[in-house]
Amino acid sequence: MEHRRFLAHPEAHHPFAGGNLLGRIGGHATIAALIDGLYDRIETDPLLRPLFGRDLANERAAQQRFFAEWLGGDTAYSDRAHLPLAHRHDLLPITRALAERWLGHFRAALDMAVPDVDARRAIEDKVRVLAMVLVNEEREPSALRARPHGICLRYKPAIESITLARRGDAAALRQLVKHAPDVLASSPHAAQLLQLAVLGGRQAAVEFLLDAGVDVNKPSPVGPLILVTPLCAARMKRRTTIETLLLRRGAKEDIFTHAFLGDLDRLHEDIGRDPGAVQAIDPAVDALQVTPVHHAVAGAKPRPCACFSRASHRPMRRCSAPRARSRQR
Repeated sequence: MEHRRFLAHPEAHHPFAGGNLLGRIGGHATIAALIDGLYDRIETDPLLRPLFGRDLANERAAQQRFFAEWLGGDTAYSDRAHLPLAHRHDLLPITRALAERWLGHFRAALDMAVPDVDARRAIEDKVRVLAMVLVNEEREPSALRARPHGICLRYKPAIESITLARRGDAAALRQLVKHAPDVLASSPHAAQLLQLAVLGGRQAAVEFLLDAGVDVNKPSPVGPLILVTPLCAARMKRRTTIETLLLRRGAKEDIFTHAFLGDLDRLHEDIGRDPGAVQAIDPAVDALQVTPVHHAVAGAKPRPCACFSRASHRPMRRCSAPRARSRQR
């Protein structure tokens, strides 16, 4: 399932799951103090502040939920989030220097909020991994991320590339990428282009994107928190010629694809090889908890759900919260 992953170091996402570190440091009251201290510092930082939304109130609340869950608490963040960390931060120009700057503010806030030295050290070690895994730029932001606006795409060539991929205009797409190579600098955006070309049955565009280095296995959203691979998209639309092309270029099978499509034969094979796979977390959504059951429900295939039920899988959680618009760090 690693072919689906966008962010490295999966241990950064839930490093304290199953432990009692949150209770040890004082619970939610301590988290509130920590995040208030962090965001008070961000408010006055001229380099970091532009990466965040105009009103930080919602971001403070979301960040409290995130770090409470990150430190081993309940799933209040996952239950309300609608984007993986990789996608939420992808269009923000996060350099190593900016990540270090954010870490400096976090450490200062942590020192004030948590007196336990050993607990602080454990948190600092893991939060550094978390911050560095989100770095996506070198010293200077690429053209793709030069005008950040949260999760909104503002780079004109990248916006144009979406239309061209959907139309399957491989010649125009080739010229666009030639003159603006940063169009493919974002893995989530490149995955979206490939998915659009696959869904539309645009074989020439699919071949160009693969030749240009777009990963044949990286999934793209088809709904909130449900990401499907190009292979899954091809099978969903019965693009058999493109399916053959993708397999020839290294497309991989996985239980999430089989669940989404309701492919019972392959699902039984997956579960036969690894019964624990029924409770696997989709690597594509990193910090969030999305399982094969979620994919089966999203694909409107009731039979796989019965298959998972027999394997004693937990039921799917329902998320009724509205989509958040704030940018979170």
